[in-house]
Amino acid sequence: MKCCEGLILLTSLPEDAAATAILDHTKFLHEITTWLNTAYNHLPRSIDPAVVDGVEARWGIDHIKMSEAAFPGQRHIVNFLSLFDYCNILIKEAHSKISKALVLAIRKQFLEPAMKPDLLKDSEEQFIAPSAYLAKVLQFVNTDLLNQEMSNFIFEVDLESDLRSLSRTLIERCDDPSEMVGSLHLKLFDSLLQKPCEVTVYELVAKYLVSRAYADQSKLNSEEKSVSHTETSINTQPSPASPSLSHPGTPVSPDLETEYAQLFECNNENEPTPVTTIVNHYLNLVPESIKSSYQLADSGYEVYLNDACKQFSDINLLCSSWAWSADCALLQNEEEFFEGPFLRILFGRIAQMTEQSYSTNLLLTSLISKVALLPHQNIHEYLLDPFLPMKEGVTNLCTAFNELLNLVTVHCKNCKNISQKLIKKRNLLMGVFGGDLSDITADEDRFLGAIIVLEEFCKELAAISFAKHHIIF
Repeated sequence: MKCCEGLILLTSLPEDAAATAILDHTKFLHEITTWLNTAYNHLPRSIDPAVVDGVEARWGIDHIKMSEAAFPGQRHIVNFLSLFDYCNILIKEAHSKISKALVLAIRKQFLEPAMKPDLLKDSEEQFIAPSAYLAKVLQFVNTDLLNQEMSNFIFEVDLESDLRSLSRTLIERCDDPSEMVGSLHLKLFDSLLQKPCEVTVYELVAKYLVSRAYADQSKLNSEEKSVSHTETSINTQPSPASPSLSHPGTPVSPDLETEYAQLFECNNENEPTPVTTIVNHYLNLVPESIKSSYQLADSGYEVYLNDACKQFSDINLLCSSWAWSADCALLQNEEEFFEGPFLRILFGRIAQMTEQSYSTNLLLTSLISKVALLPHQNIHEYLLDPFLPMKEGVTNLCTAFNELLNLVTVHCKNCKNISQKLIKKRNLLMGVFGGDLSDITADEDRFLGAIIVLEEFCKELAAISFAKHHIIF
């Protein structure tokens, strides 16, 4: 411990000469990466990803003794994660020259030679543990330099290597028929997008949308070349013909009504403004007959609004220096649109929510919410604006929802007393139900969970749309 603390002090010396001496005349980089490789090689190769995800380890906390280990290999996992956390601290505290050299060394001397070949193995038994370790490591990354290098490691295409693309492999596994494999890789990208860097967003989503090839240009008039709506005032009171912004039976609190009135100017038109229409669309996407949150004290989308505002403010600040155009790019040709493998898989999984577990659906919606929060104009309109004219055959979140709701309609006909069962399931998820669930089959339980996740997800999307409009759009 004292040696590690001393190393932090030495590497944090402000003099350039000290940093140069450490890099050129010591084995600092070699010893750190050797330490990482040794710790990685001792990790168990057959382990449940959920066990890895549940391990808590930070540098400076006493390592567990072998006799205290809850499962075989726990001590080695804790050692590895603690070491990685120590590297985080080194990179954060060290001289900038040392920090840059260290993150590059970690990638070139550890990630690429040690982890990458394991991640690209074909057998599930061989790649599942390395993927779990990578997902856990991504949760530990808290420095911009290391975050950038981790993204470069995942998304860089090495033309000189015989290995296939790591990013493509990891993305494809998000759609693996094995729930364990699919959920693990969804969680991996969820961690990656928790602290996104520009290369991550570009490679996953933005590069497929920058041409705006999804939009039907013939239906967009000259006033709709940019859909930022920055000059549109907001009417917070919907017209009599439009549905309420709050959930039926749950009035907006007086405090929120006052806040909205202060944030936005009301116009004198009866028709709802675009952002109001978008919010209403999401709030009314799920049919009233299968909504179950009306029984809660806070059942409207307002419960998500504060979090959405804070999250978008944070991500907007993070992305402020990125090389993004303020407006949507205008389509210059009639190229065929492809949303990219990542979004295609997410949309496909949205359409299959009734066939997936509750935990998988939570991961899925969390991922899409993180993408929806990004302050990229093309991502915003493609993902969140259901009224943007799209080319025929284009798949987006709206088409995925339509496909899902068609399945829900069919399933509802075969589920007796669905309203009561939904309330039971929601109460069970909230930990307030101890009654009889014998009338709910396993298939119905999964189906009911999917409806509840969908209802909450729609409220979250409504809050994100509203928050983004008020802050920037």
